[in-house]
Amino acid sequence: MTYAEASNYLLGTINETVSRRNPYRLGTPSYARYRRTELSRRENLAKGRADRAKNSEARQRAMRQAATARRGLRQIPLFEAIGEYRSRLNHPERRIFDSLPLADKARELEVEARF
Repeated sequence: MTYAEASNYLLGTINETVSRRNPYRLGTPSYARYRRTELSRRENLAKGRADRAKNSEARQRAMRQAATARRGLRQIPLFEAIGEYRSRLNHPERRIFDSLPLADKARELEVEARF
């Protein structure tokens, strides 16, 4: 293998790994779409690993990974609602809202929905 071939191979593998990085900002609709596809992919891979597993430990580990992905998928509507609420705020309120922890953001959404 020549230096050019090795260089092209390494650059190709680096580009494949970089493509899994998250290019979106947390709380945006594009991030929610990205996260939904990523978690669906993880859940499907884990289900497949659980089905193919020969021993019970590997099956349980894969099922735990699938359950973790499902929990993440259930949280996506909350993230979308937070992003929608954030977009309705003016700049000073948005800056304050951005500094809050996720639990407080969810609580503020509940208060807004009730009143």
